[in-house]
Amino acid sequence: MNERDEIVCRCEEVTKAEIEAAIAAGDRTLSAIKKRTRAGMGCCQGKTCQKYIAGMIREASGGEVTMAEALEKSERMPAGTLTVGLIAGTRDDGDR
Repeated sequence: MNERDEIVCRCEEVTKAEIEAAIAAGDRTLSAIKKRTRAGMGCCQGKTCQKYIAGMIREASGGEVTMAEALEKSERMPAGTLTVGLIAGTRDDGDR
């Protein structure tokens, strides 16, 4: 097995070659890599691969991109729970 065939993201089975290709295409953040390759979108949500990918970005940029910049994430509103009553258009507290 060649080093470029190494699996970087085990959850989504993304190889080192795929990450290198994304970086060569101009992706400089974990979010950009994730959109192009799905790395970090598996069941661990990047807990296993994100720092390794950020290190690859930093190394490929010659240190121009810091680890913090590479790991930059987009902010999202927190998700809340929806009750069946809310979805159905009825009150969920027993009153109908």
